[in-house]
Amino acid sequence: MKQKYKREQKVMDIQKVRQIRNELNRFTFSEVIKIDPGKLENYQFQAGENHPLTGEYCTRCEKCQNGLEKPNAESEKRDSGYRLKNISHGTHSLDFLKSMDIDVNSGGWSDAPVLFLMENPAAQIRPWNKPLFDDTHKDKKFPAQQWYWIHKNGRKAEETYYPKCFKQGEYGVLVAGLIRMFKLGNAYMTNLVKCGMNLPDGNGYLPTSDYNEGCITKCIENVLQKEIEILTGHKSKELLVFAFGIEVNHLINSYLRKTGIKFKICLLPHPANRMANDYRKYVLFGKVYKFLSANNVGTKEAMNGAIDEFLKNDNEYFDASIDLSDFKKRIEAELEDLKLNIEERGSHNKHKKGFLRYWIGKKTLPLGLGEEYKEISLYVYEKETRLGFGYDIADGFWHYNYNNKVHIAEQEFKAIVDSESETIKVYEWFKKYISTKLQ
Repeated sequence: MKQKYKREQKVMDIQKVRQIRNELNRFTFSEVIKIDPGKLENYQFQAGENHPLTGEYCTRCEKCQNGLEKPNAESEKRDSGYRLKNISHGTHSLDFLKSMDIDVNSGGWSDAPVLFLMENPAAQIRPWNKPLFDDTHKDKKFPAQQWYWIHKNGRKAEETYYPKCFKQGEYGVLVAGLIRMFKLGNAYMTNLVKCGMNLPDGNGYLPTSDYNEGCITKCIENVLQKEIEILTGHKSKELLVFAFGIEVNHLINSYLRKTGIKFKICLLPHPANRMANDYRKYVLFGKVYKFLSANNVGTKEAMNGAIDEFLKNDNEYFDASIDLSDFKKRIEAELEDLKLNIEERGSHNKHKKGFLRYWIGKKTLPLGLGEEYKEISLYVYEKETRLGFGYDIADGFWHYNYNNKVHIAEQEFKAIVDSESETIKVYEWFKKYISTKLQ
């Protein structure tokens, strides 16, 4: 028999939470990415609309004139042209929920301040993005033109059901699912550092370990701390932080200890790491449920509803009638077929820039059974960057930046690769091919 959540919490003060959301958006869209002042009051997500940008944005690091916008002195990319280029912003629960057409007046929502914290933004430039710049900064920059973490058209609530979004490479949709599932009415998702360090054209990506320490500190002190103060009712409530990845966990923990902000932190796996999805979904649900429960956050209705969704959907997702051995044989046969298809396209075993090569290898399944399966990996040299992508049974689709030695999300991969290149055509074909064969 499943254990039900017994404690009852105070329900959300919707008017107060709306005030918090409005204050956060006023701060964000006047200090980080500046929009038309006439649109600023009560600014919130509207499906199908871009931000009414003015062409102005935060340039605090550039104005220091001591290289804060460049990689640090120890970085191998120090003289490679990387600068602060892409600018992200945070998104509140109420905007997430509005994008899914979920009514927060239905009851059962918590107004405890919860922060979902990522590291820094990947490149957001697309062919339709026009660079914006102001008189204080000679270089072009690329502020997010659509709602960060939501994007332009929102999503259906069904897309956020467990375990659909509890997998590798999911960012905004994962947090949207957690907000909906646990009824977190006063949560906020943002990057620790709002600007991505990219090449002059807005592509490329560097982790915060390559950032100038002064840049990280300035962004936290001038932006993130203000966001946290607003989210917590100006320090009147304890903050719960879900930190995605070890680097974020270390940096935010070290910084908050120096402030008067009351906080607790839970480390979650970064969406780009290669934790197997069959394991990842349990880690995500289990750690979030345990952390919220331990801190008495989440109403009885919400927490019991989350358990019900977890048990119902997980049982459906892992049907005991599925024969894993047959499934593996079918995948291996399809990978052999894919290998032949790649050969026919003439894109194999070429190490030149802009070409792909394939590799079929064997790995041990993480089941302790000593079984083996095949993985297909494809590599490409794009704009002096060596990238890899592929598919395997345990992890599904994956993407890797070999220059930086880091796993990356699909959006980061696409940001580096030329949208009109043969590479992206092969990549989309590869995804479609694998997805079709798995149906």
